[in-house]
Amino acid sequence: ATLCNFLFDNDLDMLINKLAIIGVGLIGGSLARALRRAGVCNHISGYGRDETNMQRAIELGIIDEYSHDITRVVADADVVVLATPLATMEPLLGAMLPSLQTKTIITDVGSAKGSVVQAARNALGDRLRQFVPGHPIAGTEQSGVEASFADLFVDHMIILTPLPENETTAVETISRMWESCGATVVSLSVDHHDQVLAATS
Repeated sequence: ATLCNFLFDNDLDMLINKLAIIGVGLIGGSLARALRRAGVCNHISGYGRDETNMQRAIELGIIDEYSHDITRVVADADVVVLATPLATMEPLLGAMLPSLQTKTIITDVGSAKGSVVQAARNALGDRLRQFVPGHPIAGTEQSGVEASFADLFVDHMIILTPLPENETTAVETISRMWESCGATVVSLSVDHHDQVLAATS
């Protein structure tokens, strides 16, 4: 079964029609490659400041389009993935807010969930329910979109730290997204995640 069998109350017409990846590097690029290979999203839009990197992502077929205007990238997106440094998340979330639809689910790949959740709370306010925090335990020493590959998440763990504000369907959607990449998804509280990661880092 693929992601389209599970998304949005199992309505087969409502797979991830548009995925927006904010930060098309190793993690964002690998996610795009994996989801494209799994055939679970129709259109991938990318955002990044490095023109050469974004053009390369187009050439490699990783994304379908890109823009330096984040509101254009996330417009009409079903899922938005933030794959940028922790310090950039609050301003990016604030910048995209005007064009986020109420149905859009946002997730991230940041390693320190407490600070990410606070950033999301500051930027999104009462729309925090649309944000499902995540952390893939995967990576390489390489960086940039050219280092990305579709198998990066296979047999790796993805930790989700759902919030009390999240709707169950939103958490399920992000879980299925990662599972379609070959990953194993586990859920922890924000505090437990950060305690475990602090102890093992």
